[in-house]
Amino acid sequence: MGDLTDTYYYEMAESYMESYLDDPEEYTPADRLRITRLMASYRKGNISRLFKRMRGRAFCTGLERKLETCRPESESERQLLELVREGMALMGKGVPCIMDYQYDWLSEREPDFMPALLESQIALAYSTDDEITRDMMGTFSTDMQEAYNLTPVSIMLLTPETDHIFSMDDFPERFAGWFNRFVFHATNEI
Repeated sequence: MGDLTDTYYYEMAESYMESYLDDPEEYTPADRLRITRLMASYRKGNISRLFKRMRGRAFCTGLERKLETCRPESESERQLLELVREGMALMGKGVPCIMDYQYDWLSEREPDFMPALLESQIALAYSTDDEITRDMMGTFSTDMQEAYNLTPVSIMLLTPETDHIFSMDDFPERFAGWFNRFVFHATNEI
């Protein structure tokens, strides 16, 4: 799973912010300073380093063992630990990747508007409440009025080597259900 800086929407948000930073009607001096610092953090600061670390080697080895020894102090922490345990069955080695389930149900050779790929719909974000992320979500929502989302579904290619009939896989639905619960909890309970 990539991070939001790998998407076209991030580039658009960054360009928009840069073009309006000097406009006194758009931002106050304090807003300009805060946004300039935020953009610097996304480019080469703490946010950038965090995303690079998440792309690299595993930074939390032995998580299963650590989860067993962790003692939550509140109901919110207990729920978070349960969500992490549940999510571990959906991610990791030997488990499918949700990005492999991308399916274009309205495929055209030359569409008027390109569909939103899963990479722009599912990405790691530093915050859901900073100017860059809000601008990206707004642009994405606007684009979706003209286009459509690609959805994760189970597919099976039929080839001469196919040796079994299609059997339904509910991984996309299980992942989406867990992901929605996890994001809701992380956004509203922590």
